[in-house]
Amino acid sequence: LADTALIAKQPKRARGAIAPLSPDYGVYIRRAYALQALDRKDAALSAFRLAANTAATGQQRSSAVKAQISLLITLDRKDHMTAPVIEELSKSKKSKEATA
Repeated sequence: LADTALIAKQPKRARGAIAPLSPDYGVYIRRAYALQALDRKDAALSAFRLAANTAATGQQRSSAVKAQISLLITLDRKDHMTAPVIEELSKSKKSKEATA
């Protein structure tokens, strides 16, 4: 339900759908995207951090960290990038250079 609401650009409905769920990566990442769509960017950053910290796989963690990076750049807060965020950005750049 939350995914469908996000696709339909109904972030309030998505946030309501995930509110009663136990906190895990899936809940945090969906909450982050819903908050971002609601223009609550600081809250979205916190949710992306929680998603990264609760990720079960490297791909999940990478997705959450990349979303943080994108949002920090949008907010022009490059000075807020923490070591894990910088490390993930570095990995992403190296990966792009290797495939170019």
